[in-house]
Amino acid sequence: MPRARINQEPQANDPPTFKTTHHTSSQFVESAGAILFDFPSLGKKRVCLVNHLVKDEWLLAKGRRNIGESRAEAAFREVREETGHECRPHAATMSTRAPRGDEPHDVPDQVRVYSGCLTEPFMYTRRDLEGKSEKLIWWYIAEAVVRDIVE
Repeated sequence: MPRARINQEPQANDPPTFKTTHHTSSQFVESAGAILFDFPSLGKKRVCLVNHLVKDEWLLAKGRRNIGESRAEAAFREVREETGHECRPHAATMSTRAPRGDEPHDVPDQVRVYSGCLTEPFMYTRRDLEGKSEKLIWWYIAEAVVRDIVE
């Protein structure tokens, strides 16, 4: 283990430092949502959006995660509540820094691409809520179970 140096300038071979902040549960809220695709066997691929009439905006379905609910469960529940459509995770090819569960514990922390098998969040949004707290929104890729999405 490296020995600590007090009041000394950083050295060229020192490991990198990272800015770290900690937030209590009252300082953030987690949300989750999904991009809902309709992948018909024949025909056009479609994306489902939510029309917010008051704001006159088209949005992706998302909302707060409930206590005891996984991020993925929250995302697919929000899609169902906001669109009326049942959905399931869509396995996609994506880049990630996360290792597979069967990889060695010391696998290098680097970007890898997994082909057509991941249902993890593909992105997150960090939204500052007027400097008082923040919202983290985890985004998934979902596919419609029932092919009844109206164009």
